[in-house]
Formats: sequence, structure tokens, C-alpha cells
Amino acid sequence: MSKSYRLINIFVSHPFEPKNDTYDLKSFRTNIELIVKDAENEVRKEYQDFDLDITFEFSDFQDGLPKQILNSIRKSHFAIVDITENKPNIFFEFGLLKGFNVPTLLIKARKSFDNFHLPADIKDEIAHSYDSFEELRRKCTNIVVILFKQLLNSDTLYNVHLNKIWFPNNPDTIHVIGPPETEKSQYASPISKNYIFLNNLGDIDSILEVMNFLNRNYRNIKLPIYSADEFKNHIEDNLMVLGGPGESDEDGNIVCALLMDKMNVKVSYSFAEEDELMVYKDQKFSATYRGGKVIKDYGYFARFPNPFNPKSSVVLIHGIHTFGVLGAAKAFSDHPSAQGNIRKVMKKLTLDDIKQASFECFFPVDVLQQSVVCPDIDEDYILPLSKK
Repeated sequence: MSKSYRLINIFVSHPFEPKNDTYDLKSFRTNIELIVKDAENEVRKEYQDFDLDITFEFSDFQDGLPKQILNSIRKSHFAIVDITENKPNIFFEFGLLKGFNVPTLLIKARKSFDNFHLPADIKDEIAHSYDSFEELRRKCTNIVVILFKQLLNSDTLYNVHLNKIWFPNNPDTIHVIGPPETEKSQYASPISKNYIFLNNLGDIDSILEVMNFLNRNYRNIKLPIYSADEFKNHIEDNLMVLGGPGESDEDGNIVCALLMDKMNVKVSYSFAEEDELMVYKDQKFSATYRGGKVIKDYGYFARFPNPFNPKSSVVLIHGIHTFGVLGAAKAFSDHPSAQGNIRKVMKKLTLDDIKQASFECFFPVDVLQQSVVCPDIDEDYILPLSKK
């Protein structure tokens, strides 16, 4: 069976050693799974392309329990929190979930209200009370159905394979490196009273598009931005590089040129007097104009292990003109039209849960009324990439 390309991560916060009259650990987990399964069956009448992953406990012995809990909450799309026993660690997890804006179903055995009510600072939360799991299923299954449907219609739902196309889960820092602006304004200088750092960078639209995407999909990530001519000291880290190698150091991204030189890239550029061309084998691809305006450009996207440190990842985004760069920024994003491109890479490279992607691709980018359309990538132009 083919894998789904949408995954809903469900975090369940509950006592591991229950000491109440309502449930034991096995019955609690079994019935939570039944609620989720009932909701899933109902949702699949309208949506099929999704999977569910429920986290009850942790088994990664390399990371301590606090880090595992934090990482699991960060990647969660939905949570079920049982506060029957008033345990501090469960309220702590509930606070983290609220802080990360994870939709949460709060539940509490009715008998436990006799011992303690909701704490004052969460009095405005709705805690669904229950005497039995049959009652809980009746009350909460439809709530979970509605929430699943909202997630499946939301741009914030993570694509399960984004970490294959971009960066592994939960990186601490991704260094964003843009091309230097060749025609800097007066505000690009640090001595200007109205200094604007972004005025030092080219392809600003694409940089902002990528920054927003990374912030949506990698929570709490640090994203320092650099101009390529000032980037130093972090070449072995996770790198997000925008802008092509250029014809010379003055008009391109020198970090991009360095990284492409370390890889067996098959796509390059040719610089004619009139225009810039993208080259693959013996074919040349150029932008198309109408009335002096670009109506079709070409973009390039590559992802591979950092040649200076294979534990880190590199993503390159560039194109013939600015429109091509912006199209490349959208090509494998969480945009609904990008899902097909991700499927094609997974199929072409036969990626699994362990293998990471190493590829380059190029594609036409349509421009409608100066707006860039998310490109549809031809599988023939998705090319495996290796280090020299």
C-alpha cells in the first residue's frame, strides 16, 4: 500500500501509573485508540490521503525524556490531555501544547471533580467530563472528526515527507544565505540612519517566502540571514541558499557556486549578451517574454547532504530571473499544488523512512499578471545528485 503524504500526529498526555477509580492504563489507551479510530473512519468517507500517528510513550534512548516530550509536542497537530489525576507533569505538557497552539481535547473523569476542580488559570477551558469510556466516545468522537477535517483543510498540516525534501525534523538552526544586491539603495549601508538589512540582499521575495515556510514547518527554529559575501564560520551547518552561482562573484551567490562545485550537478547556466540560459545536457532553456514582461521563467531546486558535513543538509534555490527563484521556493512547499512534486521525488528516488534525498531538478515557472504559479515538475527533470 502506498504511503500517505499527509500525517496527523496525535499526542496523548495521561498518567503512566493511574491511581483512580475510572480506568487503568490499558483500558485508557485502548479506548483513546477507539475514539481516534471511530473519528478516522468517519473522516475517511471524505478524505483518504492521510495517516495518523498516536504517541502515548517514548522509546528513544538517545534523548532524555524531557527532550523527547518537547520534540513530540512540537510536531503534534492534535492532543488529548486527561487531567483526572491533577498531575503537575500533565499540566506542564498541557501548557506546552497551548504555547505551541496545538488544538487540544481536555478530558477529566467526573468523579475527580469531587476531589479537585479545574485550576483557576484554566477555568476558561472546556474539560469534557465522563463516567465511562462509552460516554467519552459518545461525547468526543464528533469533536475529533471536526478537528481532523479542519486539519486536513489547513495549510498548517505538516507534510510527512517535508523533512526528506528540506531539513530533518527539529533542527536548531538553519542558516539562510541570500545573494548580495547589486544595486544597493542608500539604506543598505549600516551608517544610514534608516538602515535596512534586507536592502543588502537580492531575491527578497523568495527569501521571505522561504522564511515564512520554514517558520511554519520547523517550530522554534533559529533562522539567521546573511548576504553571501558576508557569510562565514557556518559552512558545515544546515544551509538554505538562495540565488544562483552567477557569471562572476559580483553578480551571484558565491556560497551557491562553492556548493555546486562540490557536487556532480548536471544543470548549469549560460550567459549570453541578451539573456541568461539554463542548460541541461545539450538543451538550453530561456525565459519567455510578452510585451517586455516575463510570462515564463525557469527555476532550480536542489537538496543534498552538506558536502562538508553529511550530518547537515543543504537546500539550493535559484532560477534564471527572480520569478524562477520564487517558483523554486514554492515548488516543494506546503502549498497544495506542491504535493504532487513531493510524490514525484519520493517515487523517483525510492525514498524510505531512513534514506534522505539528494537530488536537483529544474522546471518552467509560469508568471500570471506578475504573480508566480507553483510549478508542476516533470519527473524526467528530477535528477539524483552525488558528491564529486
